[in-house]
Amino acid sequence: MRRECALGLLAALLLMLQAGCSSVRLAYDNADTLLRWEAKSYLDIHGAQVDELDARIAAFIAWHRAAALPEYVTLSNDAAARVERGLSRDDLVWGYDAAVRELREALRHAVGEGADLLDQLSEQQIVHLEKRFAEDNREFEREHLSGSLQERREKRAQRVVDRLEDWVGSLSDAQRERVERYSARAPLLDELRDRE
Repeated sequence: MRRECALGLLAALLLMLQAGCSSVRLAYDNADTLLRWEAKSYLDIHGAQVDELDARIAAFIAWHRAAALPEYVTLSNDAAARVERGLSRDDLVWGYDAAVRELREALRHAVGEGADLLDQLSEQQIVHLEKRFAEDNREFEREHLSGSLQERREKRAQRVVDRLEDWVGSLSDAQRERVERYSARAPLLDELRDRE
């Protein structure tokens, strides 16, 4: 399973880091707006808290552009060289580990920027946050934990196909078949995700 995850993460990393990828650039250029919108929906903040959130998002984006993006370029170049010579199991592990390392670094910086704001939340805002998390948990359960094992595998396969088609366009019948074969044999980890 780790190998399949690593391959997926490596492929996503390569796709995201291609120069001129307009959809990724559009999303990145508007990340501050998306982050603000998401944070406000979870935190129910108003007034000065909105200004503080904006400042913290701006600081995170500035860090990300200055520190993380150059690292992504290096990783992208390394990944391209690995793909060019032919991927090995070690390359997949490297890709997975690199993606996890970069995600953790970004999360460390995001937490550092957001901790003081979270510490200022009122009791009502915390109740609002808890309700949002409960809604997310119910949605996760509905999407990932309901139905028989076969139904869940079929839903997972369709989600993977949908995501791939969002990135690369329509898949051929052979490509869809490969996704379905993967989904049929890969373990379902949703219960672990739910517990986590």
